Amino acid sequence: MTATGDIDRDFFVSYTGADARWAEWLVAELEDAGFSCVSQAFDFVPGNDFMLEMQAAVGRSRRTLGILSPKALQAPYLQKEWAQRIAEDPNGAQRGLVLVRVEPCEPGDLLRALVHIDLVGLDEAAASDRLRRELAAVVHGRRPLPTSPEFPGGRPGPAVADARRPPFPAGLPRVWNLPFRRNGGFVGRERLLAELAGKLGEGPDVSITALWGDGGMGKTAVAIEFAFRYRSEFDVVWWVRADRPATLVGDYRALAVALDLPEAGETDQRRLVPAVRHWLERNRRWLLVLDDAGEPEGTTMLEPPLHRLVDLTPRVCPGQLLVTTRDATWARYAGLKAVPLFEPTEALDLLGQRSGAGDGQATAAIADRLGGLPLAVEQARAYIDETGVSPAEYLDRLQQSLGQALARGHPRDRDRDDTVTTTWKVSAERVRSVPGANALLEVCAFLAPERIPRELLLRPVLADALGLAAGDPFAVDTAVAELRRFGLIAAAEGVLTMHGLLQEAVRDDLAPAGATSRVAAVIRLLNEEFPEQGLDDHSTWPHCERLLPHVLAATEHAVDLGTELRGVAYVLSRAAAYLQGRGHYHEALKLLERSLKLTERAFGPDDRRTGYRLNDLGGLLVEMGDPAAARTVLERALPIFEAAHSERIGTVLENLGQALLDAGDRDGARRLFERALESKQRAFGPEHRSVAITLNSLGLVLHEGGELSGARRHFERSLAIKERAWGPEHREVGVTLHNLGDLFLDLGDPAGARERIERALAIEEATLGPEHPNVATTHDTLAEVLRRLGDEDGARGHRERASAIRQARG
Repeated sequence: MTATGDIDRDFFVSYTGADARWAEWLVAELEDAGFSCVSQAFDFVPGNDFMLEMQAAVGRSRRTLGILSPKALQAPYLQKEWAQRIAEDPNGAQRGLVLVRVEPCEPGDLLRALVHIDLVGLDEAAASDRLRRELAAVVHGRRPLPTSPEFPGGRPGPAVADARRPPFPAGLPRVWNLPFRRNGGFVGRERLLAELAGKLGEGPDVSITALWGDGGMGKTAVAIEFAFRYRSEFDVVWWVRADRPATLVGDYRALAVALDLPEAGETDQRRLVPAVRHWLERNRRWLLVLDDAGEPEGTTMLEPPLHRLVDLTPRVCPGQLLVTTRDATWARYAGLKAVPLFEPTEALDLLGQRSGAGDGQATAAIADRLGGLPLAVEQARAYIDETGVSPAEYLDRLQQSLGQALARGHPRDRDRDDTVTTTWKVSAERVRSVPGANALLEVCAFLAPERIPRELLLRPVLADALGLAAGDPFAVDTAVAELRRFGLIAAAEGVLTMHGLLQEAVRDDLAPAGATSRVAAVIRLLNEEFPEQGLDDHSTWPHCERLLPHVLAATEHAVDLGTELRGVAYVLSRAAAYLQGRGHYHEALKLLERSLKLTERAFGPDDRRTGYRLNDLGGLLVEMGDPAAARTVLERALPIFEAAHSERIGTVLENLGQALLDAGDRDGARRLFERALESKQRAFGPEHRSVAITLNSLGLVLHEGGELSGARRHFERSLAIKERAWGPEHREVGVTLHNLGDLFLDLGDPAGARERIERALAIEEATLGPEHPNVATTHDTLAEVLRRLGDEDGARGHRERASAIRQARG
């Protein structure tokens, strides 16, 4: 660092804008103690180049006094500035960088070795004394003796404020009534607090903010932390209990007394409350918190024109008004900020700092189970503290009975006896008057928590359950709006979201008959909505993908309640077909096995519906490459279809034939394929698409047996039927094209093979997606074709692509 002038100052005060109040106080202390200093706060003149001013200020100062805080540690320019001072004096002999810590924080590796002056937790007198003594040691090499040592048995007298000096940033404002201590365990929410702080001093039209969310989101905790953290910005900080008219007006009366207003003694509230409001409209540097405010247009105990809650708020706001509320209609009067859930790291920080436990895995599992809900995390922390159980033991209790866990554990930092259970019941009570709102909440409790398709709520099967007219979007919109208003659900374009813990609380609160009724309606709805052709029709896959999480959630609840099991079996089979089509075979297998068990329980082992599930399972096992297991299942299915004289017997014969072919029994497979072809042509006619599938299978048998011309006839007839039935871009067309390409290789026509394989690859990538296992197989085939054509580089590229697909899918 190069000096730009003579050194004529003891200290350059270096800080970030968030610590400007500290900078002002420190400069006043330094100069009062006889030190000379330069700082941005007093010495940088508007119109000059900021960076040049900064360089000149550093150059003319013997030392840098850095204000150390969490915000300072996040400021890259400060870190660079301080690092340069350290580089000039690496051993610290000249004490070129002196840090003053003003808020709790942990310096990084570069700063950790520096001994800093710590003012955290001190009152103004103690902070001033420590600062002066430590700076004297920095400059002169030793701490001065006190001029008037304090008598050890006495008490310090009160500090006398000097109106000419900046206020001590760590002190409380002169008017302050927060009924809380600062929460020493507060974690996270830094972005939200920074947004609130960014409104300081922005003017009378932007400083009204409503912190919104359902109970348990931590709205009050954020407001408390904001008030303490930024108290130096205010001369008046006042907390108003806005949940009841009596406390609301009483706290306004107390503010009038604290401000020494002439109307403070008024018994007529119609004069007292306007006086407070007028003072707020005419003065700056105040923070007013309306905590737990209800509907802004709800009535107070006052008469017009101040009969609504919003009428008590300032019409212009030169200070800062903060509202905490469950009611989203405050958006009409204030900037609405939804208080977010904890990030995973924030939940872990809160659990870890109080439990003192080394069981990190159990702590992480607790945080995940509670879904980031702040109050639930606080309750978990409190329960662990109060009972002395380990995180692993608490996790076990949480898994045994979530409802009991959410009703226990009282956070010590809260003044109200809140639990997750009680806070949500308050919100639920507020929506009971709106038709369908509570019913909608109960229905959503049996779906997955994220991305609930809004259009599902308009279906007739749910209309009866919700008590609304079928297909009436306005009634549904009204119910959704009411639930969203109180933070019970979140609504985005086309989808709803409901917190998982709230879902469990709602389910636990339902009587058995009510729970059975709700989940039965959901299962019927999903059976109507989930496409039947998920295996073959890739155009349905986006809809299947949206519904799949809800199928998985709802079927679990239905099985637990022992209701609508036939519907559960059916929708699971559809979901399995979709997963099989996407190549997610193991997930499909789990669902099909569950579907088979439920179907057998509902209809018996020899019912045709059990046969359908056996056939589906056998076909999946063939595709998964397990012909022995597939044969066992399909041989059990075949007599069921034969006894029923089912037209679908051809499909079972074909699946069984494929299992024999994969196991090496080509002759047995051929006989089954020929039976399947005869059965299908008799049932559906010779040009049916199902016939085309069997023709393709017979072509495979003939190809493997060396009957190349016969295989070609079967493949080409299959291809023609498929293209007529499905169109030239269907996935089944790609299957036969692939087989024809293989055949053309053996016929000695690699160019003809390439044409068909490349077309098959394009169809598969478009219909199955580029990461499907069938696509990997086709890349391998095309690599062999290109190798025979002498294109080694092209062949290598396709082999590598096939390998990458398989590695990505595990």
